[in-house]
Amino acid sequence: MILKQTTIVLGAGASMPYGLPSGAELRSIICKDQAWLAGELNDMHHIDSSETLDFIKNFSRSSVVSIDAFLSRHDRFINLGKLCIATILCAKEDSAKVMDNDADDHWYQHMWQILIDGADTHNDLRRNKIKFITFNYDRSLEYFLHQSIKYTYGVNDQEALRVVRDFDILHVYGLLGEFSFTTTQGARHYTSENHAANIRTAAEGIKIIPEARDDEVAFDKARDWFYDSEIIGFLGFGFDTLNVERLGLSGVIDLRRSNNKNIPSVIASTYDKTDKEAKKILRLLWQKAPLLNTLKAYNHKNTMIIRESDLFD
Repeated sequence: MILKQTTIVLGAGASMPYGLPSGAELRSIICKDQAWLAGELNDMHHIDSSETLDFIKNFSRSSVVSIDAFLSRHDRFINLGKLCIATILCAKEDSAKVMDNDADDHWYQHMWQILIDGADTHNDLRRNKIKFITFNYDRSLEYFLHQSIKYTYGVNDQEALRVVRDFDILHVYGLLGEFSFTTTQGARHYTSENHAANIRTAAEGIKIIPEARDDEVAFDKARDWFYDSEIIGFLGFGFDTLNVERLGLSGVIDLRRSNNKNIPSVIASTYDKTDKEAKKILRLLWQKAPLLNTLKAYNHKNTMIIRESDLFD
């Protein structure tokens, strides 16, 4: 079990092992599969294909990698852009890639072995002191927990869902509809079935950065979680400057120091980053706070970080 108060920040790299795209891959799908995307939006939402193609042309020629960053500068495309994101990401919700994953970075499964160690019943899982802050729209983590709880402890769907909701999972920029084992108003099962109501539910759950700026509640909660944490981890996180600033970890560290509280251990994945990029990330995380020995960076994938570091000590 995880007995130290632990907060994990998740970026796109945490969901990629489960079939979800990175920001760059999402851009590639939008720009290369134009005919398919225009056809889907026309068939399901009666959006004229010329509108979708105009949006894609503008996004493609902007050279901006992140669709979120592009939409934050183009209010007129926000609703259409959300439908595009939802259409693509919902189609990527593959239950087999979450539960029958044989990739080398099935970190959900590795974490699960730690969560259930000492948890004799599904109710014992509440004793794990772990919280998740995710910048991802997908619900692969919720789906994994639901299925693992259901089949590990032999409980029904409803009871498994109740336990999933006992886990603290904060989607700071929204999610593709609240996770449920059935599709209801505002909630969706983890499924690649693309029909109009399903996609609209998913799109309505997405927050583009200008919209999210008006709602600081999620980031206030994230900083509260940081303040109470003994261990903070970043997995698959891209360290976008705006996102790091909004998380405000440096300010939390300063506040803990001023209150004579111990500094939490911070463990960051810098997988596939150059030395220069990794050093920039470390400076970005701390900002005003001094570089302390409690900050450790690992050039590993998620599973190997769990195995090598004290993340789930």
